[in-house]
Amino acid sequence: MSYNGTQILIKLATEAILGQTSSNLDHTWDMIETTTKQSTARAKTYETGENGWTSSCETKLNITEGTALKELMDAADLGTAHDFESGSGVVDSMTTTGQVLISGISISEPQNDVITVSYTLQGTGPVTRTIEAV
Repeated sequence: MSYNGTQILIKLATEAILGQTSSNLDHTWDMIETTTKQSTARAKTYETGENGWTSSCETKLNITEGTALKELMDAADLGTAHDFESGSGVVDSMTTTGQVLISGISISEPQNDVITVSYTLQGTGPVTRTIEAV
């Protein structure tokens, strides 16, 4: 089953990011090679190591929403981890929570269009996945 991307919501601390148009959440698991000369059929073997995650988001802001942009920039300047939540609020969908550091912000101010702000988040520490209940 799929849902419209407009139902996705990113929160930093308790505040929803305004004007979100798209986001992604990437989970990675390091692979540690364990191949030896005695490996069966000379095939490489692996085991999982550490894991991590990142998120990239894009928002569109009205010129009058400078306060939201300033708060995002100030949060990045702090250099401390912030609570993070990504989900849709739809029953039986997955919500991801954890802590993130803001690792990048890009601002685009095109002529005759709204300001676009893209930012990247680096997960720090464990992530929790839950299923939205009724």
